[in-house]
Amino acid sequence: IAFAFNTGKTWFEIPNTIRVNIKNMPKENITPKDVILFILSKLKTKEALGHCIEYYGDYIDSLSLSGRITIASMATEAGAIISFLPYKKDLLKKINNISELKADSSAKYLKEITIDIKDILPQVALPGDPTNALPVTSVKGKKIDSVFLGSCTNGRYEDILLFSNILKGKKISHEVVVEVVPATMSVWKELLLNGI
Repeated sequence: IAFAFNTGKTWFEIPNTIRVNIKNMPKENITPKDVILFILSKLKTKEALGHCIEYYGDYIDSLSLSGRITIASMATEAGAIISFLPYKKDLLKKINNISELKADSSAKYLKEITIDIKDILPQVALPGDPTNALPVTSVKGKKIDSVFLGSCTNGRYEDILLFSNILKGKKISHEVVVEVVPATMSVWKELLLNGI
């Protein structure tokens, strides 16, 4: 930090890149957080540590901006330095002066992995490591102490609405702490406006 303040420069090693090809589309009730947890359970931290991850496939192309943010934000959880989803032209059409961003056709990858998401189930990350994700059905009946839903990775309006619908007509045990943190102020306002 002192060097950067003194010179206005810093040194950064350009990371190697892992290309992740996402095959097929998930079932209707699967969220982007489920998909990225499933991907991380396959990559594990040692696979992505210190690298960049690029994601490709029809599923990636179909994601909204908030879904893309969910996928991109979880790269650090796998130890990656950054992740990249190709720019989709109509995604940011309201913003001027954005040129198309994509990897060169001659790009070289450290590794290329294909992950099929057709049959994945809703996922849960067990304590200690987000790459330690399992289908939520595998922990059915286990006692839990806390639940966190929110931030940039699953604090979208859609995520919190789904959670609200699951809880409808039920009560949370007084022994369980549940935290819900909307990703943005606009999501928080929309939730309030709709009584969620």
